[in-house]
Amino acid sequence: MIRSLLLAACVIAGLIALWQLSKSQTYQVFGEAIARGEVDAPIIALTFDDGPSRKHTAAVLDLLAAKDVAATFFLTGHEAKANHDLTRQIAENGHELGNHSFNHDRLILKSTTRIREELAQTDAVFRDAGYTGPIPFRPPYGQKLLVLPWVLSEQDRPSIMWDVEAGPEDQTSQAMADDVIAKARSGSIVLMHVMYDSRGTSRDALPMIIDGLRERSFRFVTATELLAAQGS
Repeated sequence: MIRSLLLAACVIAGLIALWQLSKSQTYQVFGEAIARGEVDAPIIALTFDDGPSRKHTAAVLDLLAAKDVAATFFLTGHEAKANHDLTRQIAENGHELGNHSFNHDRLILKSTTRIREELAQTDAVFRDAGYTGPIPFRPPYGQKLLVLPWVLSEQDRPSIMWDVEAGPEDQTSQAMADDVIAKARSGSIVLMHVMYDSRGTSRDALPMIIDGLRERSFRFVTATELLAAQGS
């Protein structure tokens, strides 16, 4: 009985450890997980997950254009395909398109075939929309374990994570903005969700975040540009 309990406890502890490992911002078993760029220059990458959405993407693009900010949009393939014109507009506005899988499923227990399909289908949607730049990858829910990192390492693709996240939504937009501005440092990758109705606070905080980071002398670059500047 005692041995059974100990075995069960070990199994549970192992599963918890694996779950925590899958969410690590800075480590994965194969390849790289990158949460920030190792740079001295005051540059920062503003990144948006999910979408594009018919209701909110255009307004976000208008704001970024008005403030002359380049960002990285980690889009899901099925939403990018369903909103082809918005995907094209994001690219034409000079932003970087990032792969956030096709269906936004958790990929930690999927087969290599399924993962390769998720990546390839999303890449194809972006190319079909006329995007010609690099396509970084961010795992759905930030989760990766063994198979996903293995496939990414085959493609020489790191997992682009983040070291600053805007949220939660149950606060004022000013409080959210103040938190992001205070936590940011040179090389930070900022994660925001602004595509859906439930993310109103984040959308309202976005202009304040941009202005506040500029007041701290940060310059906005894409995720790929940030990584390319490492060592500078």
